[in-house]
Amino acid sequence: MRSLAEQALGHRTDAGAWRRGARGERFTGWLFGRLPEGWRVFDDVPIGQLGANIDHVVVGPGGTFTVNTKNRSGKVWLAPRTLLVNGVKTDYLPKAAREAARATPCPNGSSC
Repeated sequence: MRSLAEQALGHRTDAGAWRRGARGERFTGWLFGRLPEGWRVFDDVPIGQLGANIDHVVVGPGGTFTVNTKNRSGKVWLAPRTLLVNGVKTDYLPKAAREAARATPCPNGSSC
């Protein structure tokens, strides 16, 4: 009830942020569903034991990719180590790199 009232007043809430994020993940999943034959997409892949997940794992002839989805709007600027949204630096790139590293198997079955 409180969330509905805050939404009606235009206040940002955690529930609203979660809904926007979920919409973004569904849309990204739909886009990946349009990939050519030979590609597979796995959504909401659990990783570790603390409830963490990878939004999408995409596997195909070009390789295996982990994708972290964000539902943002505005001007995006990207450099090799920096991503800005509306002129504000984000932590998206280092987080995505850590997520990909967690999904990478250790060599020779060892524990990394």
